[in-house]
Amino acid sequence: MSIIKRDITSLSFEEFESLPMEEKLTILPLLPPKKRFDYMTDSRDGGEIVRSSPVVDLMVTIKEIGIEGAGALLSLCTGEQIQYFLDMDTWEGYTFSKDRMHRYLMVLRDWSYETLLEKYTQLDYEQQLLYLHSDFRVYLAKEDFNPDEGAPENTFTIDGVYYIEPLCDEEKFALVKDLLTGIFSEDHNLYLRLVEGMRHELYSNLEEDMYRFKSSRITELGFYEYEEAIGVYSQPTNIKRSLIPQSIDPITYSRLPVKYINDIDPVRTGFMDMEERLALEILFELQVLINRLIVADRLDMFEIESVEEASSKVKSLLRLGLDVMRSELGVEPPNAIKEYYVIDIFRYGYTRIKRIRDEARRIRSIHKYLQYVELPQYIESLINIASTNFGEMNLKEIFIEAESEYPQSIDEVNKCLDLLYEIEASLDILVKSLNVSIADLEGIDYSHTNIPSDSKPNIFNLLLTPVANLLLGRGSVFRPLSSEDVKSLYHLSFVRDGENVALSEEFLKALEENIFSKIKENNPHYQHARRLFGRILDEYIAELGSVADVDNLNPEYISVLTILK
Repeated sequence: MSIIKRDITSLSFEEFESLPMEEKLTILPLLPPKKRFDYMTDSRDGGEIVRSSPVVDLMVTIKEIGIEGAGALLSLCTGEQIQYFLDMDTWEGYTFSKDRMHRYLMVLRDWSYETLLEKYTQLDYEQQLLYLHSDFRVYLAKEDFNPDEGAPENTFTIDGVYYIEPLCDEEKFALVKDLLTGIFSEDHNLYLRLVEGMRHELYSNLEEDMYRFKSSRITELGFYEYEEAIGVYSQPTNIKRSLIPQSIDPITYSRLPVKYINDIDPVRTGFMDMEERLALEILFELQVLINRLIVADRLDMFEIESVEEASSKVKSLLRLGLDVMRSELGVEPPNAIKEYYVIDIFRYGYTRIKRIRDEARRIRSIHKYLQYVELPQYIESLINIASTNFGEMNLKEIFIEAESEYPQSIDEVNKCLDLLYEIEASLDILVKSLNVSIADLEGIDYSHTNIPSDSKPNIFNLLLTPVANLLLGRGSVFRPLSSEDVKSLYHLSFVRDGENVALSEEFLKALEENIFSKIKENNPHYQHARRLFGRILDEYIAELGSVADVDNLNPEYISVLTILK
């Protein structure tokens, strides 16, 4: 994988079509929802693309596009994939939602009757029967009524044997009549099983069986079952905040998942001197934080090679329950958040998962060019160098083992990933702005620079050579630096007046002429580029200058000055 990603934002459909299948499948999740949907469904390989795509990725696309507009995608899915969609999107806790399944079937019917019939008959028998059950009453001629006396009122028959009375609205009646007529023609045995099932099966037994089947399937996808998901993760909302208990009592503390807190007593003691309402607010935030920590606790990204497995683990933890507030804070969730169980998983939770997965791939791409150091050491050095921006962070505190009792916030994990992204973005700017080739990048030999051979690579080690050469106006930005070069850079960059140290006018001029002017000319994202280079120059100044005070620093050039004693 190249360190410079393909520019997918400007990827045309024709360019997409020319790509091999493996690359298409890699790029699709990174595209905006509408573009992803169009490329997937319009491609000449659309059927193969959809059949080869992870079912959760397809579910996300359907949620982003909206089920009513997803007919083209559903028509390309297999019956097994649609069964997974129904497993994930038609249950509220332990209860099956016929209305949600009806929406899927209506979209399929609007696409084509043949598509509806094909996909419906490929679903689990129990799934088919759950949709029909209780909305129709079935009478068997000669057993339930005497045909000589006429059929029951408001019934229709397909075979002259079973008479069906609709107990639903006209839309569902019309859809089911077409379905049963088609099933009767295509698969008479299935037709008999369905009508007999509507006569004799108990709805509660069907729902229980189907719940068991769907739980098994979504567990295979990496999701927790509903019972396990309850209380695992809670995204704060205004609705939930309004449900904070009105007083602190022993039960308030007992509802915290204390196994993730080493000792609950200091927590309880710390709130004793606080005003009660403030303490409750903080307890609520603590609850939210702990739930996030649980996610990070399971985020096994220590081995980058297992990033897909890690992604699956995070998805498991994002499979939430509506009863999270009841189980953790002892309150009943209002109807307003019932959609939360499914919608937030896919619209918020999974976007975070995709981001983590993509950032992990970026980490691996950067590591490709630093073969002499182990990846965990490399990440640790990056975290340490970032301490002035994010506070002290240690690798073992960020990417924590699953069995640890001290998991860290997933937000801190994301801060680390943000930093790594900016490193690659900086390299991207160097390559695009200054016409540097990937071969140049691969050819960097740090053994001939001023970097000690036993040092860990960090932001400064990685980018000092190109930045220094740019400031010196050298032709080759990756020319190794000599000790004389380092001395020249030091004298170029700083002026001293007594105990004060400041950036020199010569340095600021070189900065503008040799770096920022080139970015402005060659990079469309000028301000973003300046900010990224400001980040790099912070490290440059810190390493070269040991700056104690800067009087003439122009904040337009450098974002935050790193001060080292």
